[in-house]
Amino acid sequence: MKWVFHCALCGAATLYSGNTMQTNGLFSLWASECTLCAAPAHAQALCAACIRALPRSTDACPRCARAMPQRETCGRCIRKSDSIAFDATIAAIRYTFPSDVLVAASKYQGDLAVARTLGALLADAIQALLSPAQLRSIDLALPIPLAPRRQAERGYNQAAEIARVVAKRFSLPLANHLMRTRETEKQADLPLKQRLRNVQNAFSAASLARPLAGKHVLLIDDVMTTGATLNEAAKALKEAGAARVKVGVVARAVARTNL
Repeated sequence: MKWVFHCALCGAATLYSGNTMQTNGLFSLWASECTLCAAPAHAQALCAACIRALPRSTDACPRCARAMPQRETCGRCIRKSDSIAFDATIAAIRYTFPSDVLVAASKYQGDLAVARTLGALLADAIQALLSPAQLRSIDLALPIPLAPRRQAERGYNQAAEIARVVAKRFSLPLANHLMRTRETEKQADLPLKQRLRNVQNAFSAASLARPLAGKHVLLIDDVMTTGATLNEAAKALKEAGAARVKVGVVARAVARTNL
């Protein structure tokens, strides 16, 4: 028996037959299915068509990556410049469908193949936006850490998996100088106004050796929604001596900022 399905996102036709599937004349085992449409992905998490169809973050505020008509600083970042600890943000895609499906797969379902694909998307965005000289100015990559209890429950940190790909692409040291000082509630479970209080003083990068002194840090996470978590982390990095903190996120939420 055979079935034909069409991906709602990219339109690819997939023919299922037994334990194999056929798309555009190519056969693949189940293990190499696209996470989104089940078309052959050639040992990757996504097929080429679904990668092309992702909602890219193009014109955006260079400080917070909020969508803008042009690549110019948004009014919120101008008004609150002194309270924003990070210096710039690069986002690869918008946090809408199907980006949210991919983020959930990497964060809650343990799909490390998806996390690596998201890391490649972020690395592509960074490479497209920064000049070779700007890339060379970055000293190290650093993921947003999980609290110890959540790390133990999950068994991995999706931000670290994403950061690992980015660090390898640009030959950057992958550091772990940032730590959580306390357990926090899940940001996704809180109203916008409570997110800032939830992560206040939740990070520390203090060290007697001050390894971050004068460094340009690339701070990496999967999603920026309000920016509260990344701002608190950047604040801790600056207090530890970092000269500049550039944020890299896979996905940026649309029109939700509470910096």
